[in-house]
Amino acid sequence: MFSTHLPQLEQAFRSLEKSQALLITSPVGHGGGLFAKALAKAVLCENRHDLLACGQCPACHWFELSNHPDYRRLSLDSAENSESDGDAEAANAEAANESSSAKKAAKKPTQITLEALRAVGEFFTVGGHRGRGRIIVIEPVEVLNVFAANRLLKTLEEPSSGLVFLLVAETAKGILPTIRSRCQVIALPSVATSEAQNWLSQNFELDPKQAERLLKEGGGAPLLAAQLADPEQSATHRLVLEAIAALPDTGFVDIAQALQAAEPGFVFSVLQRWLDDLGRVSAQSAPRYFTHHHKRLQHLAGLTNLERITAVNIGISRERRLVTHPLNWRLFCEQTLSSYCSCFRSTS
Repeated sequence: MFSTHLPQLEQAFRSLEKSQALLITSPVGHGGGLFAKALAKAVLCENRHDLLACGQCPACHWFELSNHPDYRRLSLDSAENSESDGDAEAANAEAANESSSAKKAAKKPTQITLEALRAVGEFFTVGGHRGRGRIIVIEPVEVLNVFAANRLLKTLEEPSSGLVFLLVAETAKGILPTIRSRCQVIALPSVATSEAQNWLSQNFELDPKQAERLLKEGGGAPLLAAQLADPEQSATHRLVLEAIAALPDTGFVDIAQALQAAEPGFVFSVLQRWLDDLGRVSAQSAPRYFTHHHKRLQHLAGLTNLERITAVNIGISRERRLVTHPLNWRLFCEQTLSSYCSCFRSTS
């Protein structure tokens, strides 16, 4: 957890005196999940000091081994990549196509399903093992499908004694109002740039210039920058960035094909940062994220104007809300890139 978030930790403990559910909001990549984990560990710690877990008691050791009997975490990583609830006919039809099924199984889930929530359902009702309650973290709560969200709502309406929900989201706006109304909201601020750079340097053995560059490319988010420090993630980032930079000279259909292996949310995050930089250059300012692409951005800015860039950026922001839905990624990607290309005049 980042020191920027320590005041919110104190607020969270006060809130837990009044509510069994906290909605923790944090900008993407700024540590909402880390905060929830630190809070859960501290609540379950048997020798807590100054709101932080001691790190030495049996509860802390079990927690670090992901083996604490009173803690569960539900995320896209743990959710089953199964068919949408209530769509058995479509599921059976697709099962007949072995290649399609294999391809689908290889993809990362885009929703937390009712089946995934049921898998931890017994945890909602059994008693605690260590006398400090039970905690379940759901991250990000925005990707609960409608069936899972309704099940969560029912559980929040009649919570069992000692059960605490820590729900992590980018903003409170994307959460069902009925769920939001049953939670105390803890809003985390963005991590300070200096702290983020120090954290990257210390944890990933980066020199200050490397840390600064990755932080810029990660949009100022330390956890996104940390992903880019990984060679495989860095290669994916370069692929996505170079593909977007090649538009509109290269057709959006070809670019969509090149981006099929990339995670949709990752593509959108790079595209939106690219559009932000394009807008800045169009307004005669320096790019914020991709400074080494300044010349390309200047060329593209000459083919459009700030009004069109802004309109396209707003439209793509709306489209991004659908990125976790089980859509055809190829067609969705083509549509999004076509929208981006529409802000340029013909290059022929």
